[in-house]
Amino acid sequence: MYTCKTPDRTNEREVTELLKLGVIDMMNFMKKIIKISIISIIAFITLFLFWTIRVEPDMLVLKKVNLYLPNWHKEHSALKIAVISDMHIGTKYVNHDKVDKIVKKTNDAKPDIIFLMGDFDSGMIKKSNMDEKKLSKQLEALNAPLGVMAVYGNHDFHPHETVRDILKDAKIRVLENETINIDHKGKELRIIGLKDLWQFENDTETYVAEIDTQNPTILLSHNPDIFPKVPDKTSLTLSGHIHGGQITLPFLGGVFTASKYGQRYIKGHIVENGKHIYVSCGIGGTYFPRFGNPPEVVIINAYKQEDPKDFILNTPPKKGIKERPFASLLEDPKTSAPKN
Repeated sequence: MYTCKTPDRTNEREVTELLKLGVIDMMNFMKKIIKISIISIIAFITLFLFWTIRVEPDMLVLKKVNLYLPNWHKEHSALKIAVISDMHIGTKYVNHDKVDKIVKKTNDAKPDIIFLMGDFDSGMIKKSNMDEKKLSKQLEALNAPLGVMAVYGNHDFHPHETVRDILKDAKIRVLENETINIDHKGKELRIIGLKDLWQFENDTETYVAEIDTQNPTILLSHNPDIFPKVPDKTSLTLSGHIHGGQITLPFLGGVFTASKYGQRYIKGHIVENGKHIYVSCGIGGTYFPRFGNPPEVVIINAYKQEDPKDFILNTPPKKGIKERPFASLLEDPKTSAPKN
């Protein structure tokens, strides 16, 4: 005979209770994880904003770079070049004290020649009521045996006479589609300064097409977008304008790229088909804070290419977003419309 056993309800209830407790424990654990994640995200965003708004824009670093250049005299090896770009004087982080720091850091490096790459920022100098006479005296203190030269940027034209007069009073020569020759250690060095590409596109491209680069040549252009049209034998092109993308993020690269080429000339040393350009990420800014692009004064030690390892045909392309999602914010019609 078979006997019918009554199910053990007690064991079933115990199992059910244990399962409930396990689910509750798991839910409590997930709540803790979510809470910790939210706190971590808030802390990260807070630190990120604090760094980008309060810390990095107020920095000033001296970036030293050794470049080995084509079409360069051996006698000019170790020529020390200071590059100061995009000061945007009068904006939040660039007042008279900051200009003094820029001048001192540059002079302390004892450069042979100093190049100012534009975007002193006429509009902000006027809007912030900066003392223009004092600015001239401050910039006049820049000192290099081969001189101090400048080009204008797209933010130097509204009103144009502001930056023009400041540089004139500072005894700084501005090159606008002009060439000068410098004798250094018995050899000629050619310096070419271009008009701003956004303001004078046709004039500038026409002038570049006629450049003679038989002698070692440094070309100054606020905007690096002219680089594809620069003659092949140009020893070195110097630019600024893009601020390194202002904010640089992993995988994305520079976020705000005021260049039709996107990341291509975002910052640093770039070589294309044997032509060399160095793009400074500058000092100031207009609309956005900085991250991954601390304000910089660049010191370039220029050497003649001699060792085979110094010959570079192309540097790896810059990685990052190809589209320009914030281009309309960067290209202010008042400063970007080409005028000829």
